[in-house]
Amino acid sequence: MRKTLRLAVLALGCSGLASADESAIRSAFPNTNIDSVDCSLTSPLCEVVAGKSVFYTTPDARLMVIGRVFDLQLGRSITDDRLDALDAKYGASDRSTAPRTVPQSLANGLKGTFDPKDAILTGEGERHVSIIADPACPYCAGLAESVIALGDVRASVYLVGSVGGRAVPETVYCAGDTETALYQAYTRSLTPGASCERAMAVARNERAARSLGLSGTPILIRDDGAIRYGMLGASDLDAWLKGEK
Repeated sequence: MRKTLRLAVLALGCSGLASADESAIRSAFPNTNIDSVDCSLTSPLCEVVAGKSVFYTTPDARLMVIGRVFDLQLGRSITDDRLDALDAKYGASDRSTAPRTVPQSLANGLKGTFDPKDAILTGEGERHVSIIADPACPYCAGLAESVIALGDVRASVYLVGSVGGRAVPETVYCAGDTETALYQAYTRSLTPGASCERAMAVARNERAARSLGLSGTPILIRDDGAIRYGMLGASDLDAWLKGEK
């Protein structure tokens, strides 16, 4: 009887912790339509499903991980299993044709895959970088601040909806001033609005990224094809653009 009682109390405690974790994660992404949060499947990370997208956070939502999680004991990708299930639910995608290795450079840069007309141009200067970003990604917002801080960098930003869904990035593309709308989205002050023809850029960007094997945000691509994953501070960004890192 006592053992049963202890197990019941333990179950209630774990349930309470799981509920607290989910609450913290949902609060950290107020503009994301989160379908489910599972902190047991990929512990110590929590799996977050938003539409057809999957990403991971720590239970306190301080750290976010975008990419594939592999179970070494089972020898399989937990992320691919989830994406396959989402494909079955929402309809198959062209994800199966994407490279399985993560590229570190692109011989032709983004030419032939991303449409330059789908780039949101920010900043001014002689140096140039292409960025794949999601307005709901806090690291993308941090990278945008680094670009501004340097003051001599032009960025071609291609928006995707891998973290927060497509509503906000599509609204950015439909805005009269896309650069201003992008910064509003980064500060979570942009309200999703009506769609438009240019909103299809988000889907095109996602397909282009998959075809190149590019996953996660932010991703930086230099004009020489070099790739850097993740946020960079202003000094690190400056060094990378110079080819020093």
